[in-house]
Amino acid sequence: MRTSSLTHAIRHTCLPSRRERDLLNCLVRVYDAYVYHPALIFCQTVDHNQSIQTSLDDLYHMLMTVEERYRQWWNDVKELGDLHTKPTMRKILNSPTVMKHILEYEDIREAAETAACDPEGPGLQPISEKVLEVLRTNANRRQLQGRPNKTRLHREHTV
Repeated sequence: MRTSSLTHAIRHTCLPSRRERDLLNCLVRVYDAYVYHPALIFCQTVDHNQSIQTSLDDLYHMLMTVEERYRQWWNDVKELGDLHTKPTMRKILNSPTVMKHILEYEDIREAAETAACDPEGPGLQPISEKVLEVLRTNANRRQLQGRPNKTRLHREHTV
Protein backbone atom coordinates (compact mmCIF):
# COMPACT_ATOMS: atom_id res chain seq x y z
CA MET A 1 0.00 0.00 0.00
CA ARG A 2 1.52 3.32 -1.07
CA THR A 3 1.00 6.30 1.20
CA SER A 4 0.55 9.83 -0.05
CA SER A 5 3.47 12.23 0.05
CA LEU A 6 1.64 14.35 2.66
CA THR A 7 1.22 11.34 4.94
CA HIS A 8 4.86 10.44 4.39
CA ALA A 9 5.94 14.00 5.22
CA ILE A 10 3.80 14.15 8.36
CA ARG A 11 5.14 10.81 9.59
CA HIS A 12 8.72 11.97 9.22
CA THR A 13 8.39 15.45 10.69
CA CYS A 14 8.34 14.33 14.31
CA LEU A 15 11.58 14.19 16.20
CA PRO A 16 13.17 10.83 16.89
CA SER A 17 12.85 9.56 20.41
CA ARG A 18 15.82 8.27 22.38
CA ARG A 19 13.48 5.87 24.20
CA GLU A 20 12.21 4.44 20.89
CA ARG A 21 15.77 4.02 19.65
CA ASP A 22 16.81 2.27 22.88
CA LEU A 23 13.74 -0.01 22.83
CA LEU A 24 14.40 -0.96 19.23
CA ASN A 25 18.03 -1.67 20.04
CA CYS A 26 16.98 -3.86 23.01
CA LEU A 27 14.50 -5.75 20.83
CA VAL A 28 17.19 -6.53 18.29
CA ARG A 29 19.61 -7.68 20.99
CA VAL A 30 16.98 -9.89 22.67
CA TYR A 31 16.03 -11.46 19.33
CA ASP A 32 19.69 -12.01 18.47
CA ALA A 33 20.64 -13.49 21.85
CA TYR A 34 17.55 -15.54 22.71
CA VAL A 35 16.04 -16.51 19.36
CA TYR A 36 18.35 -16.23 16.38
CA HIS A 37 21.65 -17.58 17.70
CA PRO A 38 20.10 -20.44 19.73
CA ALA A 39 18.11 -21.40 16.62
CA LEU A 40 21.30 -21.41 14.53
CA ILE A 41 23.04 -23.67 17.04
CA PHE A 42 20.00 -25.95 17.20
CA CYS A 43 19.80 -26.15 13.39
CA GLN A 44 23.48 -27.19 13.21
CA THR A 45 22.96 -30.08 15.61
CA VAL A 46 19.60 -31.34 14.33
CA ASP A 47 18.21 -31.89 10.86
CA HIS A 48 15.91 -28.90 10.39
CA ASN A 49 13.34 -27.45 8.06
CA GLN A 50 14.90 -24.94 5.65
CA SER A 51 11.77 -22.74 5.65
CA ILE A 52 12.17 -22.13 9.40
CA GLN A 53 15.77 -21.08 8.87
CA THR A 54 14.70 -18.75 6.03
CA SER A 55 11.98 -17.20 8.18
CA LEU A 56 14.41 -16.59 11.04
CA ASP A 57 16.93 -15.03 8.65
CA ASP A 58 14.26 -12.80 7.08
CA LEU A 59 13.07 -11.58 10.47
CA TYR A 60 16.62 -10.93 11.61
CA HIS A 61 17.35 -9.00 8.42
CA MET A 62 14.14 -6.97 8.82
CA LEU A 63 14.94 -6.06 12.44
CA MET A 64 18.47 -5.03 11.53
CA THR A 65 17.16 -2.94 8.62
CA VAL A 66 14.63 -1.15 10.82
CA GLU A 67 17.29 -0.45 13.43
CA GLU A 68 19.71 0.87 10.80
CA ARG A 69 17.07 3.09 9.17
CA TYR A 70 16.05 4.49 12.55
CA ARG A 71 19.70 5.24 13.34
CA GLN A 72 20.09 6.92 9.93
CA TRP A 73 16.91 8.95 10.48
CA TRP A 74 18.19 9.96 13.93
CA ASN A 75 21.46 11.18 12.41
CA ASP A 76 19.66 12.96 9.53
CA VAL A 77 17.37 14.88 11.89
CA LYS A 78 20.31 15.83 14.08
CA GLU A 79 22.26 16.99 11.02
CA LEU A 80 19.23 18.93 9.77
CA GLY A 81 19.03 20.74 13.10
CA ASP A 82 22.75 21.50 13.14
CA LEU A 83 22.89 22.70 9.53
CA HIS A 84 19.56 24.53 9.18
CA THR A 85 17.41 24.93 12.30
CA LYS A 86 20.02 26.21 14.73
CA PRO A 87 21.56 28.75 12.29
CA THR A 88 18.08 30.00 11.36
CA MET A 89 17.15 30.43 15.02
CA ARG A 90 20.42 32.28 15.67
CA LYS A 91 19.67 34.63 12.75
CA ILE A 92 16.18 35.26 14.10
CA LEU A 93 17.47 35.99 17.59
CA ASN A 94 20.22 38.26 16.26
CA SER A 95 17.90 40.18 13.92
CA PRO A 96 16.66 43.43 15.52
CA THR A 97 13.68 43.76 13.15
CA VAL A 98 12.42 40.22 13.69
CA MET A 99 12.76 40.53 17.46
CA LYS A 100 10.98 43.91 17.29
CA HIS A 101 8.06 42.30 15.43
CA ILE A 102 7.93 39.42 17.89
CA LEU A 103 7.85 41.83 20.86
CA GLU A 104 5.14 43.93 19.18
CA TYR A 105 3.07 40.82 18.53
CA GLU A 106 3.44 39.70 22.14
CA ASP A 107 2.40 43.17 23.37
CA ILE A 108 -0.68 43.15 21.11
CA ARG A 109 -1.60 39.63 22.22
CA GLU A 110 -1.23 40.59 25.88
CA ALA A 111 -3.41 43.69 25.35
CA ALA A 112 -6.05 41.59 23.59
CA GLU A 113 -6.06 39.02 26.41
CA THR A 114 -6.40 41.80 28.98
CA ALA A 115 -9.30 43.37 27.05
CA ALA A 116 -11.00 40.00 26.65
CA CYS A 117 -10.84 39.39 30.41
CA ASP A 118 -12.31 42.83 31.25
CA PRO A 119 -15.96 42.32 32.31
CA GLU A 120 -16.72 45.94 31.37
CA GLY A 121 -15.18 45.53 27.92
CA PRO A 122 -17.24 45.65 24.72
CA GLY A 123 -16.90 41.94 24.02
CA LEU A 124 -18.80 40.89 27.13
CA GLN A 125 -21.69 43.41 26.92
CA PRO A 126 -25.15 42.23 25.81
CA ILE A 127 -26.12 42.99 22.23
CA SER A 128 -28.89 45.55 21.77
CA GLU A 129 -32.22 44.53 20.26
CA LYS A 130 -31.70 46.90 17.34
CA VAL A 131 -28.44 45.14 16.36
CA LEU A 132 -30.11 41.73 16.69
CA GLU A 133 -32.97 42.86 14.44
CA VAL A 134 -30.53 44.08 11.77
CA LEU A 135 -28.63 40.78 11.91
CA ARG A 136 -31.87 38.77 11.58
CA THR A 137 -33.00 40.90 8.63
CA ASN A 138 -29.67 40.40 6.86
CA ALA A 139 -29.79 36.64 7.50
CA ASN A 140 -33.35 36.39 6.14
CA ARG A 141 -32.39 38.41 3.05
CA ARG A 142 -29.44 36.07 2.40
CA GLN A 143 -31.70 33.03 2.75
CA LEU A 144 -34.18 34.42 0.27
CA GLN A 145 -31.43 35.20 -2.22
CA GLY A 146 -30.07 31.68 -1.91
CA ARG A 147 -33.38 29.93 -2.72
CA PRO A 148 -33.97 28.98 -6.35
CA ASN A 149 -36.70 30.92 -8.07
CA LYS A 150 -39.52 28.71 -9.38
CA THR A 151 -39.79 30.76 -12.55
CA ARG A 152 -36.16 30.05 -13.35
CA LEU A 153 -36.79 26.33 -13.04
CA HIS A 154 -39.94 26.33 -15.21
CA ARG A 155 -39.46 24.79 -18.64
CA GLU A 156 -41.78 25.34 -21.46
CA HIS A 157 -42.83 22.28 -23.33
CA THR A 158 -42.52 22.78 -27.02
CA VAL A 159 -43.55 20.33 -29.62
